[in-house]
Amino acid sequence: TCSDPEVHRERLEARAGRAAAAEGALRTALERDSSYAPAITGLSRMLYEQGRHDEAVRLLAPVRERRVPLRAAERAAALSGLALH
Repeated sequence: TCSDPEVHRERLEARAGRAAAAEGALRTALERDSSYAPAITGLSRMLYEQGRHDEAVRLLAPVRERRVPLRAAERAAALSGLALH
């Protein structure tokens, strides 16, 4: 289950093959809360899968620099994504 309606919408849009709508949903979630880990990691993964590696790395830079407050497990998940990018 997903507690954020935008992240839930992203999952539905992605399953339906609507990448632009899925990306928009995640960006909306991040506009509301720039430290929302599921949106950060989801958008980063999406950008990476689309070959938009520079954007994915820029999105995760504030996490790496500890400018985004995340719990330890969330930070680890985001930084593992950064390592892949």
